[in-house]
Amino acid sequence: MDHPIYIIIPARYASSRFPGKLLADLHGKPVLQWVYECAARTSSVQGVWVAAADEQIAEAVRAFGGRVFLSREEHQSGTDRCAEAAQALGLEEGIIINLQADEPFVRSRQIEQLVQALQGGAPIATLCYPLVETHLFRDPNCVKVVCDLQGYALYFSRAPIPHRREAAAQTTLSSAPAAGSSPAMPCKHLGIYGFRPGVLPRLAALPPTPLEELEKLEQLRWLQHGFRIQVLQSETDSLGIDTEEDLQRARAGSA
Repeated sequence: MDHPIYIIIPARYASSRFPGKLLADLHGKPVLQWVYECAARTSSVQGVWVAAADEQIAEAVRAFGGRVFLSREEHQSGTDRCAEAAQALGLEEGIIINLQADEPFVRSRQIEQLVQALQGGAPIATLCYPLVETHLFRDPNCVKVVCDLQGYALYFSRAPIPHRREAAAQTTLSSAPAAGSSPAMPCKHLGIYGFRPGVLPRLAALPPTPLEELEKLEQLRWLQHGFRIQVLQSETDSLGIDTEEDLQRARAGSA
């Protein structure tokens, strides 16, 4: 049975690295609006909401005609914010896509890719993209993921993983294998998650774990509690807006 599909975009004005980034102008629209409009264009989706942490974000969403749920401020992760919104809006019987509010270049086909995996039985699904740029491989703002032979996540890290023992191989990633050909190739994690019905409230009820607190990556909590995360390789990359430099790069391109 196919479940209804809903997208929730957790959003807050505060950001340790770049406060206010979601409302920054990108080609005439706030960054958040680009994300919302992509979600709304996805044909299989029955509804899109922004789960706002503060009134400043909520007002911006209303201004561009989006639907918004004003959540509690104290959530420690976007997934916790999504879980509150899903319960309050009565969406828990559907597949929930947690779309990051700072990903203005996300594409509908990436969302559809997650939906297919979840309808196929994956409890949690997310995306990755082959990483061939050495500076990103070593950048802690770029989260890396390594998977098992069935495509399920083994670990996510801000550190450069997997580590290549040969010193020469560590200096460049240009010789990385073709996309999809090796589970050992360096991969960048793309910040979008999907959850089958019933999974999201279970995740929100989990206590924090040591690895999550060490790396500041909420998905490590799920792994440490025994949940499996299917990682699908996206056909396209997605530039997230983590810093002001990212915003300048985004402005130099097109959304």
